[in-house]
Amino acid sequence: MGPNVVSGDELARICGCSRQTVPNWRANGMPVVQEGRRGQAYQYDTVACIQWLIERQCGGGEGKVLDLHMERARLAHHQANKTKLEEALLSGEVVRTEEVLIVWNGLISAARAKLLAIPQKLAHRIIHAETPTEARLWLKEAIEGALNSLGRSGLPAKVERTLDDRSRGLDSSA
Repeated sequence: MGPNVVSGDELARICGCSRQTVPNWRANGMPVVQEGRRGQAYQYDTVACIQWLIERQCGGGEGKVLDLHMERARLAHHQANKTKLEEALLSGEVVRTEEVLIVWNGLISAARAKLLAIPQKLAHRIIHAETPTEARLWLKEAIEGALNSLGRSGLPAKVERTLDDRSRGLDSSA
């Protein structure tokens, strides 16, 4: 065999991949110099294999040829999408997930703390309540106060205005 012919293990070492990758490549059309037989490993021409890998990476291995105009159009499309998303962020139409999670976690923590404080806060009043209705009223007010803290979003004012505008639009269409 020629100087460029190597076994699958050697090709894997040259390409910096796992040993299992080479048979996967072979199954996908990578050229083989000699089929493996009992006791003999597959043999690969490194030049042909590297050329095959390059063509495959560039799309040529699947009958595709890179079209510079198409790639530029694709890039322009993605840049336009990115710009549109940035504008939506600036106008308050969308909010970053991280911001929502921080605000929501804060609201849930505050509501949880208020709800857990109710027994301590109302124990002495409930004991001295004149009627069960009076005790229920105090409990209801305390729970509503804790839950009302969830109603305040804590989002930036610009986002709040956008949400208010959208909810008014939904209300009028219903």
